[in-house]
Amino acid sequence: MLTATFGPPLVAFVAGWLLVAWRTAGSVRAAFDTATWVRRDSGQYLKIASYGYRASTNCAGAPAARGHVAHLCGNVTWLPGYPAFLKLVSLFGLSLPAAGLLVAWLFWFLALVMVWVLTADARTSARWMCLLLAAVFPGQVYFAAVFPIGMCMFFVLLAIYAATKSGRMWLCAVASCIATATYVPAFALLPAFVVAAVVFRGRRRVVVPCLAGIVGMLVGIGAVLAYAQFAVGKWDAYLITEREEYGVQFHAPWQTFFDHVRPLRTSVIARQSVLVAVLVVAALVCTAVRFYRARELGSLDVVLLVTTVAAWLIPYMGGGSLSIYRSEACVLPVVVLLRRLPWWALAVAVGGAAWVAYGLAPLFENNTLV
Repeated sequence: MLTATFGPPLVAFVAGWLLVAWRTAGSVRAAFDTATWVRRDSGQYLKIASYGYRASTNCAGAPAARGHVAHLCGNVTWLPGYPAFLKLVSLFGLSLPAAGLLVAWLFWFLALVMVWVLTADARTSARWMCLLLAAVFPGQVYFAAVFPIGMCMFFVLLAIYAATKSGRMWLCAVASCIATATYVPAFALLPAFVVAAVVFRGRRRVVVPCLAGIVGMLVGIGAVLAYAQFAVGKWDAYLITEREEYGVQFHAPWQTFFDHVRPLRTSVIARQSVLVAVLVVAALVCTAVRFYRARELGSLDVVLLVTTVAAWLIPYMGGGSLSIYRSEACVLPVVVLLRRLPWWALAVAVGGAAWVAYGLAPLFENNTLV
């Protein structure tokens, strides 16, 4: 039983890790050196794990305009869920960078386990292709690095499993809470649970876990805001820094998307975004065909569909200085939606994702990606 559940994800994890390690590290020694996987924002998560939130109004940027809140700079724009895990693991004697790498790789593997579990109703060949696609999914390098992407995706997929498969409300609540406190794209679960609770209002086994998930998310958000208030005296510190320092506010997503993919011929980042868009559209078509044939959709497909679309749109709606290519890794639930495609179509997607991952990983290594 354990081999059947964990064996295939382990194979996919090793395959994905070998690709990104080869392109990022270049040698066996470097592949296991924490310095290889600590880049840019990794340092912010390590600082939070080391001494918590810090903020100051003495920023290099211009002062706030009249009527605007003064700028805040520091590490308050990174959520504390992942650093909390790093701190916990470091209590067993590991350095914080080593703990960050262990946590990142562990949750990357566990996210693949969840993909394998959630595609159990697919044909074996298609199921394997979905697993391999997840292992080389766009933004793959961030699953391998000291970043919270893998942890966030594991808890998002676990919450979806709890809400639609196991019916365990406590599991859905806990997973949703941790995901929300880990990385902002996890907020995509909120509209998904709301929609599912409305669509399946006559099915207690679905509605109760979804409502528990919503409560869990609110608790997670509340915990982050409370921690910011305790640490720096401003519960809305995250909102201030995102708006004033990084220019994040509502944008028309289609305009942001077209601006982002304009350098398609020369930019692997733009090609990744096009690939993600193609996968999302393919998922929408697959789901529509499924609904047309069966005249209904299961709770899993409904929650996955809303989560996928919301996670894809969040960075495009936020705009500003958001790292869209990083957030696109959080569209991972789309893989499960594609499980009914022919294996050869999924194999094409795997090839495309591997090609993008091959080109993106070196940009991470040389600090081109912010």
